Amino acid sequence: VADASCIIVAGPSGQLRFQVQCDKPVISPEVAPGGTGVLVMPNDSSVPSFEFYCPTGKVSSFGVGPNGRFVAWVNDQGKAVFETSIGHEESYRMVDCVTAKTLWQATLPHAGYSVGGGISVHGGCLVISLFEYLDSGGHTVPMRTLYALDVRTGRLLGEWRPNYYSDFKLGRGELLRLSQHLYLIGDEEFSEISLADIAQHRNGWTDQPLRLRKPQGESGSKPLQSDAR
Repeated sequence: VADASCIIVAGPSGQLRFQVQCDKPVISPEVAPGGTGVLVMPNDSSVPSFEFYCPTGKVSSFGVGPNGRFVAWVNDQGKAVFETSIGHEESYRMVDCVTAKTLWQATLPHAGYSVGGGISVHGGCLVISLFEYLDSGGHTVPMRTLYALDVRTGRLLGEWRPNYYSDFKLGRGELLRLSQHLYLIGDEEFSEISLADIAQHRNGWTDQPLRLRKPQGESGSKPLQSDAR
């Protein structure tokens, strides 16, 4: 095809891993770990919305909807996490891009509508940072929330919310991986996310939905760095 795309995958030193010709124009390439394959989206509004190429050519085409988008690779075997959404309702699913099979799907136990902040695969967990807007006596208040899912099964491992009302200065929070560490970065605070805290349900992490509460005699916000760990 004259206007079809060509995928070229190179290693860290510039060495060619593989090169393959697509059968149509594509956009948004996402290279799998180790350069074992490439996920792309057709650039012609065709359905299905994702295609996966490996050194032998295209191996699968599949849709992830509604409003599906790639989130993160899980391993070098072509397994990836996608997010779907309708309005403010998000759900997540893991797809084997080689076979186009959905391995699990999970919906978060939202307390209110939310704005996504960051998503990262870390130590067997899919960690999701949200900025939720919760109903409080007829008006909404912003609240930063963290969720952790088992990346193998999609099971909810824990959730974390501060035990105070936000004073609106907190941003939605971004997730940043540095080496073997994962950090939640806010506008004015940061905190390392502890896998041990998630597993042992401590330091604010719980396997049960938290109720929004405000400590008696306290006002304003508590530093994220001292509360999230």
